[in-house]
Amino acid sequence: MRMDGRAWSTDKDGIVPCLLAAEITARNGRDPGEAYRALVRDLGEPFADRVDAPATFEQKKSSPSSTARRCGSRILPANASRRC
Repeated sequence: MRMDGRAWSTDKDGIVPCLLAAEITARNGRDPGEAYRALVRDLGEPFADRVDAPATFEQKKSSPSSTARRCGSRILPANASRRC
């Protein structure tokens, strides 16, 4: 966040995962890829069904899945599109 309240970010976001991988390696003595493969073996391959598509403000505003009223709730849960 900038001092005037505007958003600010760098394009160096890859450094954080690299530092995490280095710490995992140092603490556990094994490659993070090995830990990931063990998780996949035990829990299964992760997947996502999210589809990113561009939408105008008006399209987003009129989307029925973006309102809590459609679900009869004051709080819109993370998985609302599947439940409603």
